[in-house]
Amino acid sequence: MSLGDKISGRVKKAAGDLLGDEDLHRQGSQEEHKSEAKDSLAQEEAKLERQREQVDRKAEEVSALEGDTSAAHLAESHSREELEEQARALDIEGRSTMTKEELAQAIRAAR
Repeated sequence: MSLGDKISGRVKKAAGDLLGDEDLHRQGSQEEHKSEAKDSLAQEEAKLERQREQVDRKAEEVSALEGDTSAAHLAESHSREELEEQARALDIEGRSTMTKEELAQAIRAAR
């Protein structure tokens, strides 16, 4: 659409120059400026959309990381042996007598 405005504006400017009609030349300039403004707006909207997509991706990453560190997620996604190994690495005492859920909570608290 803005390409049509640009072409129309240039034609009007040229016709205004050839005919010595300042009003026609001015109309052409205004149409060209309108075209440039539309192009600029479209570019800014595209940039804004890309930024929104980046924000959405980051929000999903943060949400996934938060889920990964919750005690419930740890208990669901890891075996008791894996949790006990993590607890050993974090030097959590009493780990051998803890339930899977208690291990997950202790790991979460130690992080």
